[in-house]
Amino acid sequence: MAELWAMMLPAAIVIALSPTGIIEMILVLLSARARVNAMVFLASVMLSVFLVPLLGASVLRATVKGHSGAASFGAGKAWVLIGLGLLLAVFALANFRKRADTTPPPVFGKIADMGLGGVLVLSLVVVWFNPVNAVVLLSVGSQAASTDVSTAPLLLSLAVFTVLATIPFIAVVWLLVCGGERARVTLERFRRWLLEHNRIIVAAVLGLLGLALVGQGVTSLRG
Repeated sequence: MAELWAMMLPAAIVIALSPTGIIEMILVLLSARARVNAMVFLASVMLSVFLVPLLGASVLRATVKGHSGAASFGAGKAWVLIGLGLLLAVFALANFRKRADTTPPPVFGKIADMGLGGVLVLSLVVVWFNPVNAVVLLSVGSQAASTDVSTAPLLLSLAVFTVLATIPFIAVVWLLVCGGERARVTLERFRRWLLEHNRIIVAAVLGLLGLALVGQGVTSLRG
């Protein structure tokens, strides 16, 4: 379990500090029917963050054991971690090279007019179809696949991980509900800051997690 949490904590930080997801959340909060849209967005993101590593763990465990046998499961997991770590390093490098680019994605301009259906699709894109978040969550799943804990502790760990990974989303929803008009000004200022520093933040957190994953994979191979 300790080894699993050694992977979960940095991964939760990466998801939590993902500027694109937070910016989209803020834009949802500034949209028409903000409270309803925000609740749908938050609930969908939290459910997805819980399910992706769980599904990844189940598929990886079945695939590796089915083809290689239990004896080589550790080696298979190690190579998965190394591969995911290198992929994150590539994403980090790509963002660092474009660190001066503050052009917002086209979808940002459309969020204000989204209804519940559009907000639901956007929330799924944040997790399932965002390559960075998907890779990070699958890395958690690959680590979970190697644990010997029973189902209940694993589900509890993933539930705690989900809360930690979505703390910024929870915080901005709480700020909107409790903060009134002043909160909107604060959120808009925060959104502009994230847009200006989006690339460099992503490059830093992905680079560090990528190195950590490669290190864990190499250590597993040597062990």
